[in-house]
Amino acid sequence: IAVSAGEVVVDNAGGVLTGPEIILAANNAVTVKAGSNIEAKGTLSGQASDIAIGDATLKGDGALLRISAAPQVSIARTNLANTAATLTIEDGATVGAQDALLLDSSYATAVGKKANLNGKALSIAAQNIDIGTNPTPGNTALALSGDLLARAQTFKDLTLHSYNDINFYGEGFLGGLDTNQKHILNNLVLNTRSLNGVANKGLTNIIDANNVTLTNNNAGAS
Repeated sequence: IAVSAGEVVVDNAGGVLTGPEIILAANNAVTVKAGSNIEAKGTLSGQASDIAIGDATLKGDGALLRISAAPQVSIARTNLANTAATLTIEDGATVGAQDALLLDSSYATAVGKKANLNGKALSIAAQNIDIGTNPTPGNTALALSGDLLARAQTFKDLTLHSYNDINFYGEGFLGGLDTNQKHILNNLVLNTRSLNGVANKGLTNIIDANNVTLTNNNAGAS
């Protein structure tokens, strides 16, 4: 897709933005303000298609939010210039889908502690993703720990997409078994250039789901 908007803001507290599929994309920022509500429900006519942004002449940097009643899709960005682009879901915002949520930024993604994310499948992307507690997080890192990690794992299908690295800090883990000895995650996709363990000497990192896929659709060398 060709993105022309510099910034997209959803600010509809008290109302609901709804449709079978909603895609919001911008070159600089996509923001869902506190109290806003976006819901995808109904039937999507046609098939859900993977998303490609950027080419040899157009930069692929930016932020994109997709909420859909159709299955999950992937996003590929090419010709990245490492410009600051942010996707922000503020505290008190609700982003829900009958099926799939896709939160993507080539730079930084932030989800408020009191933001509500609902659906069956979640894909979340940033320039870097840190699982566990990074004592010195970077501006471009999505910190997946504590409450946000727990919320992400309520989705049966989870995709983590880093445009650089996915880093496990300390005894970081993904997935595992519930109290009934069943996998928390059905499908787990890690889309990244590399997986790294940081500050975890003598510790164990666990990646455990019914199905685990390691892939890298990022442009350039892995």
